[in-house]
Amino acid sequence: MRQNEWNLIDFHAKFTEEYMQWCVEHQEQLQKDDADTDALFYEMYIRWLDEPKAWLEGASPRGYFTEMQDAAMLVSAFMEYILHDMEVPDPLAERLVEEADAVYPIFLNILMDDHEQQDMSAEQLDEIRAQVLPLIGEMHKPHPYVRYIQLLSVREEEDALGEQLTEALMEVADQYSNQLVQAYAYADGYGRTALLDLFSRMYGDEKALRILTDALEEPDADIVFLAGCLGRLGDPRGAEALKKLVHKPGLDYFAFKEIQNAVDELTGEQLEEQDFSGDALYEYLKGEYDEE
Repeated sequence: MRQNEWNLIDFHAKFTEEYMQWCVEHQEQLQKDDADTDALFYEMYIRWLDEPKAWLEGASPRGYFTEMQDAAMLVSAFMEYILHDMEVPDPLAERLVEEADAVYPIFLNILMDDHEQQDMSAEQLDEIRAQVLPLIGEMHKPHPYVRYIQLLSVREEEDALGEQLTEALMEVADQYSNQLVQAYAYADGYGRTALLDLFSRMYGDEKALRILTDALEEPDADIVFLAGCLGRLGDPRGAEALKKLVHKPGLDYFAFKEIQNAVDELTGEQLEEQDFSGDALYEYLKGEYDEE
């Protein structure tokens, strides 16, 4: 491969094809040895990455990307795989991490740029960003957390980027309390839900407690989700807000049990069981109990 040239090859599909062919030819061995197929798949894959391939002009899959020395070229290849709905080859991801000092600034530009990209859709850009985040973690480079909060707060639907942003922010939520509160004021949809989840990780934070208990009082409150959040927050004062809901009109048995569990977790108090006759879950569990 020349320095400026490379081909978009689906390496995962190539390996899977060769692995399946091997399995067809070695069925008796697989059955006789009672082989751990998951371990076998992984072992063969690791060896395969370093085996010379005729379709790569004698290079190995790992060696194919080792020849890529230019950071911009590596990032371009990374993006092309995503834009073509192909899994990013592991050796390419390894090279991106190896060239972290040169690749990291390019990744930051991808995360920071708010201008519409003419050569890709907004959904494609989001998918690229989603796969950038874990690579930054592997590089041990600083995450731009303030930017992550901005991107998360405007997510209307749950997607890969939203999940990656939430996961990255979980470990540092308490360090960015003010920014999270500011973002929550205008967040909606999945972004709002994700921020509530992050508040539940901020043990001892008064603002987090207030936001979560206020959310419980909203007409369309997701009681099950918020009970879990308050239980995770660990502030016993959250139990009082939860107990106010046990007689709420329309409360179903599942939501009641989540409230019951959260109150127990927070204070050790056992809420008295209630009659939810007519509720499908209640009737099912009652029937199971009666049979015992």
